[in-house]
Amino acid sequence: MTEIHTCNPYDHEGWKACKVCGAFLPSTRARSIRETSDFPSLGIHPQQIINTYRTSKFTRRYNPSASYLKYRNALIDWICHVGEALNFSALTIHVAVALFDAALAAKDFPKSSLQSLSLVSLFVAAKSEDSDTYLPRFRSLIKYSKHPTATLRRMELELLTALKWELSAITPYHFVQFYISHGIVYTGDYMRGKHLSEKSAKYVNKYADFFVEMCLQEYELTQYTPENIACACIAAARKAVDIRCVWPLELEELTGKKLQETCFAKVWDIYQQRFVGGKGSEPKSAEVKRENPRSSIKSAIVI
Repeated sequence: MTEIHTCNPYDHEGWKACKVCGAFLPSTRARSIRETSDFPSLGIHPQQIINTYRTSKFTRRYNPSASYLKYRNALIDWICHVGEALNFSALTIHVAVALFDAALAAKDFPKSSLQSLSLVSLFVAAKSEDSDTYLPRFRSLIKYSKHPTATLRRMELELLTALKWELSAITPYHFVQFYISHGIVYTGDYMRGKHLSEKSAKYVNKYADFFVEMCLQEYELTQYTPENIACACIAAARKAVDIRCVWPLELEELTGKKLQETCFAKVWDIYQQRFVGGKGSEPKSAEVKRENPRSSIKSAIVI
C-alpha cells in the first residue's frame, strides 16, 4: 500500500518517523510503497534500533588466507539446509554464519571439527534468535553430525570461548529487513517509464533478500560492514528490476550513505558473474534467472 503519513511525525536525533506506521519520512515528502506486513514495530524509535545495530561490539576479522575457506561454501550451504530443515528463521541462519566465521577468525579449528562447529553455530544462533517452539533438543542434532552429543557440547563451549561469549552478531540481514520495514521503493520511483505498484515493491524486497543470501557465500564481502553490504544489496535489488534511479535521495537519507560509500559495485559484479552470464550485461527483471544463490553448491559434505 502507499501510505499517507501523519503531519505530526515524531523526531529522534533528526530522524523523522510517522506516528501511525513508524515509517521513515524523507525530506522529499515522497511516500514509501510497502506491504502492511513490512510495517516496523512502534515500541521503540527506529533511530534507536539502527543505532544499536551500528554500535554492536561483535566483530569479524577478515582473513583471506584462512585455511578453512576452501571448505567454507560447502559448510555455509550445509548450515542453510539444516536451518531450513529445522524451520529456523532466515535471521537465525545469517547469525549462525556470522558466529561461524567469527569463531574461525579467532581460533584455528582443525578440519575434522568444522562440520560440528557449523552445527553448534546454528544451534547457538537459534537460542537467541528463534522461538523456543522451534528449538530442538541438543541430542536431536546428532542425526546431522557423525559426532556424539558430548562432542557437540564440547564444541559449543569451544565456540563460546573463541567468541568470548559475545553473541550479539549483527548481520547484513538485520539491516536489510530494517530498511524494508521502512520502504525501499517510493512514489517517485519509475520502472520502465511507470510508477511502481505494491506488487513491484514486493518484488524488489524479494530481490533484496536474494542478494543478501547470495552474499552469505562471498567471504570477501566480510571485509565490509554489515550495513555497507545491506545497502549494496538494496541498490542491487533496485537495479535488477530496472528502477530508473538506483539510489535516490530517500535511500541516502534513510541509510545515511551515498552509493559510492557502499560495496555495490562488488556485489553487482558477483551477481553478473554468477547469475547473468558475464560482466557488462544489464538484466531485465523478466529475464533474470531467479535461482537460489546456493543452488550450485553441494548440499552434503563430509569433513
